[in-house]
Amino acid sequence: MSDDEEHERARQNAEEAARQAKERAMKDAERLKAEALTGPMKEEMLRQLGLIYGGLILIGVYMCSRSSRHRRWTPPPGSPSSRSPWRSRSSPRS
Repeated sequence: MSDDEEHERARQNAEEAARQAKERAMKDAERLKAEALTGPMKEEMLRQLGLIYGGLILIGVYMCSRSSRHRRWTPPPGSPSSRSPWRSRSSPRS
């Protein structure tokens, strides 16, 4: 057998092995997809997502409540929002 024939046979074997591996991977992907959409795996996935989102909401609420307790926003002096709408502009400020 010549080198060219050996290379051709090796190339054909490699192509066949790649085709078989791709078929197996596609079958496994379909099986996993079907399992994820039904049964206990779906319930567990939803449980984990709920836990993740619940934790993120809890962190956001905690961060907002901490910042509002310790720091109160006040407008800068002289800005229009620092003037009371019930005072006239000509009255002296106390």
